[in-house]
Amino acid sequence: MRHQYRYWWQVLILAAWTLVLCLFAYWIEGFEPKQAAEAPQVRPDELFRQTDEVGLWYLAKDIFIDGIHLNNFELEHPLYLLEGDSGRLFFALDETWRNVLGFEIDIIRTEKTILMHDADSGDPSVLATGRLTCNLTDSSASVDRGYKIILTDDIPAEAGMSEEERKKEEAEAARIALWLDTFPWIEKLPYGLAEKLGYSRKSVDREVMNSFASFLRQANGTVYLPFDWFTESREFGWSVWVDELSGVYISTDPDIAAERYYCAANAAFTEALASYMRSNNRMLGYAESLYFVYLFRHEARVNGVDPVFLMAIARNESQFRKHVVGGGAVGLMQIMPKTGARFGYSVSALYDPHMNIQFGSSYIARFLRSYSSPTIALTAYNAGPGRVASGEYSTAYAEHVLGHQQTILGWLRSRGCSATFDNGPLVPAEVTEEAGE
Repeated sequence: MRHQYRYWWQVLILAAWTLVLCLFAYWIEGFEPKQAAEAPQVRPDELFRQTDEVGLWYLAKDIFIDGIHLNNFELEHPLYLLEGDSGRLFFALDETWRNVLGFEIDIIRTEKTILMHDADSGDPSVLATGRLTCNLTDSSASVDRGYKIILTDDIPAEAGMSEEERKKEEAEAARIALWLDTFPWIEKLPYGLAEKLGYSRKSVDREVMNSFASFLRQANGTVYLPFDWFTESREFGWSVWVDELSGVYISTDPDIAAERYYCAANAAFTEALASYMRSNNRMLGYAESLYFVYLFRHEARVNGVDPVFLMAIARNESQFRKHVVGGGAVGLMQIMPKTGARFGYSVSALYDPHMNIQFGSSYIARFLRSYSSPTIALTAYNAGPGRVASGEYSTAYAEHVLGHQQTILGWLRSRGCSATFDNGPLVPAEVTEEAGE
């Protein structure tokens, strides 16, 4: 008999715990924190509150999505910055972007509701067309405002709800979130009790973003969404990091911060080329010198020419002065107005650094394809193909340009820089304690 009741106290403790848990479950259902559990109140997006039309600035930077390099001018729908807010980045809502970034979306315009769901991200390289699709041009868009964003695990089910049902779901999700914020220890209960009781964030399959959201719509119907929708959401956890020298870094992996893809070699390469231009033109500002580097690299890519070679021509022709006129020739690459007119470039266009470099790059590219020697191609660029055809020409101009090319390469070497921009793919840097991550 003594052994028959040996474990009576353990049975008693188990029964007591069961009773406590039952009482707790009953109490937690009926008790609310002092703050009312209401659906979150939306707030207007101040940037779009007073305007129906906004300007979009072309993003003149290299793009790295999860370490994969993209040229913005080769995207069917390029990335844009919001005019007046250069820190706000927008991308196009098309099937390719959705698949690459990894999300599903349903915009219910009649209910002013946007439903979104996180999905597996794809290969960013499919975004690149390999051809010039956008020639660095700005754009504009109308504002479609007043939308509520709901992040949900089941878009079809959510879309089928009535407005009243959706409000009830929002209130319930808000109630659970309020409980967890008031009593954070609930989520730490053992054996997954919080989730079984329905009081864990995992048990709420939806998140209402606390914003009165607005998106943009171009005249052709293309919808543009802001990246901050996804960087501010717990479900997506994207990150975007902008470096003025090396480009824009985007990570769709919540465990990898975008800045970990940063390429110091590319930053040094860009800074070195920009500083070389400023050393030759003391009136050239820092920001504009970085833009010139982007323009030379852009046109070099489009026309299949070495960007340092193009810079050497501009150094010889204008010392990187965009408004200089010499002997009738205009701008950075010193284009004769008559020559430009034959190809559809007006004099005013030749004063635009982009248009000037664009024409000069395509013009020298034609001669590089026609002649086997860079020296002869440069001579034709300077003196004209007719002079080359006659055989009566001097190579002094070409030798000066090629000399400047070697000077620029030496400038890069002296600063420990590569002679080219690293297009990746980039590997995220290891997390270190010193970085505070």
